[in-house]
Amino acid sequence: MKINVIKNKILVGWKSLLLSCVLTFMASIPSFAKTVTVMNGRGLIGVYGEYNTSLTGMTNPPAWNEKANFYYVQFYNNFNGVINYCVDRGGLVINIDGVRGMPIAGGEMIMVPEFVFVDERRNYSNNSYLDTITGHFNGWGSGTNEQLGIGDCLWSPNQSTPTPAIRHTVTATGRMLIYGTGNQRSGTYRLDDDIGIVIQNPQNRTTARQIVPKTENIIVTVSGLTCTLNTPSYVNFGSHSASSKSNELLSTMRNNMSVQCDQIANKIAATISLSGNVKPQYYAGNNLEVNLLNAQQQAGAYVKMYVMVNGNKTPITLDQKPIDLAKITALQTNVSFNNELVYELYSRGNNVAGKVSGSAELSIIMR
Repeated sequence: MKINVIKNKILVGWKSLLLSCVLTFMASIPSFAKTVTVMNGRGLIGVYGEYNTSLTGMTNPPAWNEKANFYYVQFYNNFNGVINYCVDRGGLVINIDGVRGMPIAGGEMIMVPEFVFVDERRNYSNNSYLDTITGHFNGWGSGTNEQLGIGDCLWSPNQSTPTPAIRHTVTATGRMLIYGTGNQRSGTYRLDDDIGIVIQNPQNRTTARQIVPKTENIIVTVSGLTCTLNTPSYVNFGSHSASSKSNELLSTMRNNMSVQCDQIANKIAATISLSGNVKPQYYAGNNLEVNLLNAQQQAGAYVKMYVMVNGNKTPITLDQKPIDLAKITALQTNVSFNNELVYELYSRGNNVAGKVSGSAELSIIMR
């Protein structure tokens, strides 16, 4: 299978401001939990399942400093006999082409989380509202709208401690991706440990919701479907003032996206869809905006992405919501189509000058 990975750079000059946004486009085939049909190439080859879950829990402050940041909401992949927590060492997490996940099939495939979460936080003593944290987990790591970095694991984003005792109400939605080395084979596999969402108390208590248990048989069928995606790799927005007003639309650029899919053996029927994601450091705290940062990690601008579907400008959200574009039947040997991608550049209104950049991912998926 061929999957063309295209890096799109979006450049803007704000007097002395150079703006770029790197977009990576991939292709995959998803299915649902327990059984999945995947592509036979390297990189993103499938989607194992789509999930939503909720959990509540109370946390105490870190013992070393009751105002210290802590990774209260995590994506966990390990249980030490006492708590569920995130561990990215000791072979529990490996990478394929820079994307990290839990290995199956002897490391020929990895299971990669792609989730967003919302945590409404209240004062535990009187139930008064404190704030709402939004965050996400994916194969590059994790982050929240507070942008406080990560703790001791890639899926342990730091969160503030506004009051010593916090009541958390967390909802999480997303999917599990499958990446392959190109040597994946059909078979039945299992994870080394359970994976899911957890609220961790710094005083060693957790509340967890399981996503995929280690006892679940992951039945993988490698199909003969191959897809190639092409789109221009360079976009230049032109020059713009660094003193533009906040949320002012500065420029709109359009590019064609073409997709060609072929299947000879092991034909399948699938819906071909588009979905979006964002690298943690460029997460803006919502599902529409990709932050563009300077060397000091200040956001000077942001980009919104759209795809034209039947003449309608459809937002590409960053919560993995699929946008259906075409279908292929089990009787067809190939299908091809073109869609226009629209990129809108907006100012953050904070007079940030110099080079800024960001990164997001668009995936063509078959489900």
